[in-house]
Amino acid sequence: MVIIFGTKNKSEDLGATDAEVLYANCHNQSPWHVHVVDKKFTLFFMSIFTLSSTYYLLCPICQYGRQISKQDAKELVGRT
Repeated sequence: MVIIFGTKNKSEDLGATDAEVLYANCHNQSPWHVHVVDKKFTLFFMSIFTLSSTYYLLCPICQYGRQISKQDAKELVGRT
């Protein structure tokens, strides 16, 4: 019997912040976007449960960003 298991990452855009920021990487001025990346355990290619969640602030143009806490993400977007 063969059991196929592993992990996969799922990224979701939670929305944009209200403040516009000038990005040092691409020099564009636009609102930050809050993203969550969920690492999920899979069994036979089906997601079973979430192993971890990581939140990021990203530039929508160049994808440059930084990691933030879940509470900061809630405050910036108003939901998670």
